[in-house]
Amino acid sequence: MEEKKSNKNLRRERELRGWSQRILAELVDTTEQVVNRWESGHHKPNRHFQTQLCQLFGKSAEELGFMSEPQITKEEEGSRTDREKENVLEQPSPSPLKQSNELQELLPLLSQAVSQGVITAANELENRDLDKLL
Repeated sequence: MEEKKSNKNLRRERELRGWSQRILAELVDTTEQVVNRWESGHHKPNRHFQTQLCQLFGKSAEELGFMSEPQITKEEEGSRTDREKENVLEQPSPSPLKQSNELQELLPLLSQAVSQGVITAANELENRDLDKLL
């Protein structure tokens, strides 16, 4: 039986970005419980999720601890430079629509606002003499 080994690399990358397990779960379209199992070592992400996580964090499967080696030691973790931490924070965030269900709930309101703007513009054009505009 294989020994459960927590995935400190995945957890560290998530925490460096200030993300909760819930946010990471939303970003890769899974549940918070699944992310917890990955980080605690109860399960490893399948290839689909490994690919998504590698792209999301800009890291290789090895760097995220999906392969047997290397896991980051406490000494290596402590030696990470401030510049590397800044680079992580400077990486572009994933699509805002994926970050939160709340934003997805705003889409109908945004669509309605755009529609109202188009209707208003059409009404204004209707009241103008188009020959003068051309």
